[in-house]
Amino acid sequence: MEPESSTRPPGARLAPQVIADLAALGRQVEFPAGAELFGPGTPCLNFPVVRRGQVAVVHHGAPGQEIQLYRLSVDEPCILSLAAMLGNSPYGATATTMVKSAILIVPVNVLRRELSRNEPLQMGLYYNFANRLNEVMALVSAVTFEPLGKRVLASLLRHATDDDDIAMTHEGLAQELGSAREVVSRLLSGFAADGLISMRRGHIRLLDRMKIFALVGERSH
Repeated sequence: MEPESSTRPPGARLAPQVIADLAALGRQVEFPAGAELFGPGTPCLNFPVVRRGQVAVVHHGAPGQEIQLYRLSVDEPCILSLAAMLGNSPYGATATTMVKSAILIVPVNVLRRELSRNEPLQMGLYYNFANRLNEVMALVSAVTFEPLGKRVLASLLRHATDDDDIAMTHEGLAQELGSAREVVSRLLSGFAADGLISMRRGHIRLLDRMKIFALVGERSH
């Protein structure tokens, strides 16, 4: 399941020619769910692009505190990898496969050489970098200024399938929002008591999508 793929903003995915250029430089590797692609302090030796599956990029703060910066879906590269490559600096976050995934792995020394002579590839990656950076800035704004309850409801809307089901644990939702699981669980219990959602192990179901849209301040489509 890749719930965000249909709602990705323009520029999230790389253009087909950029993917073709990168594929010629690297190799595709299969990873099981839960595999760590990189972690804090590790050097950037390879540039990853998701070809199948999904990857979560998480920043860890104080012990027990973490926030999901973004998810990578099909044909989406990692901007932290691009930043680490360009700055010759180590990673400051963790990337983990959420499901069994196929990742295109391009050695950064090979990619650096190709970027110096392939302007379309360079511009394609930089355009994607700018779009993803705007997403991260929007996340910073939301964490700083929006009430957590509103962010929980917005996340449920974003992940819900057409039949209003969300395959997500309280812990996973808390990680995405940068909050404690106990806090998110209390909010979800309150929403359930208000008749907005129902819950079962590993799943949340929207019961009143229109009211949730109204509370979040979005329009249904």
